[in-house]
Amino acid sequence: MKVLFGYIKSAAPYLLIAWLIIILIFSSIPNVPEIKINTGALEIRIDYILHFGEYFALGGLALLTFASSKFSLLSSRIITITICLLIFAALDESHQLLIPERSFSIFDMISNFTGILSGIFITLHLNRLYTKE
Repeated sequence: MKVLFGYIKSAAPYLLIAWLIIILIFSSIPNVPEIKINTGALEIRIDYILHFGEYFALGGLALLTFASSKFSLLSSRIITITICLLIFAALDESHQLLIPERSFSIFDMISNFTGILSGIFITLHLNRLYTKE
């Protein structure tokens, strides 16, 4: 697992660029159907899970790309990365107002934000586990 983490860390800049492009392409597709799972009393929308996952990966890749080698939790660089990603997520959700048959959803944005924060937190934790000196 340590080798895999090191490989992803070295490829992170390229993966980040590709992932940003993929997010922008998919968020620009008009008329995306809502997929729901009905459990009887609860209806779960799959797109919230997808939003969380795509931004979870974005948070981790951005942190691996731009963070210093120390990954200090109080680092101004990590705070800057987080703020930039949250702005990107809000702009990405807002730009869907311009796409036919798409709309802005506060719940999608909440899924995006929690994905980013979770991705950064987990990446910080994994880095601490696999780079102990």
